Amino acid sequence: VTGYDLNKSKVDKIKTGKAPIKEKGLDELLLRSIGKGNLNVTTDLSSAVENSEIAFISVNTPVNEDGSLNTSIVENVCGQIAMELKKKRSKGFIVVVRSSVVPGTLKKIRGIMESKGLEYSKDFFLVSNPEFMREGSGIEDFLNPPHTVIGADNEEVANKIASLYSNINAPTCKVSINTAEIIKFVNNSWHAIKLSFINEVSSISKKLEIDNKELIDLFCSDTKLNLGAYYFKPSIGYGGSCLPKDLAALQYTAKSLGVDAILLNSTSESNIGQINRTLDFIKNEITKINQ
Repeated sequence: VTGYDLNKSKVDKIKTGKAPIKEKGLDELLLRSIGKGNLNVTTDLSSAVENSEIAFISVNTPVNEDGSLNTSIVENVCGQIAMELKKKRSKGFIVVVRSSVVPGTLKKIRGIMESKGLEYSKDFFLVSNPEFMREGSGIEDFLNPPHTVIGADNEEVANKIASLYSNINAPTCKVSINTAEIIKFVNNSWHAIKLSFINEVSSISKKLEIDNKELIDLFCSDTKLNLGAYYFKPSIGYGGSCLPKDLAALQYTAKSLGVDAILLNSTSESNIGQINRTLDFIKNEITKINQ
């Protein structure tokens, strides 16, 4: 493995087995890998590309003021790699985007690399391979991920990237590039919703002098419905007697206790929006049939 970075001081530090970030066990892992000759680092992109057949892009994608992701660093690196590949007339080089990017980014990167005179599916391939690591437990999470996601439009390339993870004890999920690009945002948005939900419930239970741990343990013990996939099926929206009634009851309880349960309150509005979207879709389809 060859590590490449523009920052010489960072590269020099890594060469001594010192990580530029705080991560449990990383210094020891770097030192051992460098000592065995399995890892070298350089500031020379030309030699890094020349001595590789796969490039993993793991650069920052900061958030712009309007909330959009700034993918300029990813795009710049891929453009530079393309120029190196053009000079060396390399074929079949695989660029794996590990950074968090929104759907459509790899399509944009393809255009950038093609503008340098390369041909997709001949000179280079693109793969989306999102990571699911938490800060502070990166190595543990890397070795024990929930799954390995590989988004590719070429089966042979997908299999090649999957082979790199053959010693990782986790299922490999080969999906479309767009799905791989969006999954991390969906995951983290869901985690944010879960945290907001349990904080609102916690605030309500605290007012009622209910033991939070007891309540949450009971909630989490139901892995069939509460933490299962049963309700994770897109639909026209929920109805019937139970869900609307019980949600309304919890909303009322929160309001009576002076708890501002924003997430709970917005759930009803979101459901009405889904029902209206479904009705609009049906009306449009009927209109098409009658034309």
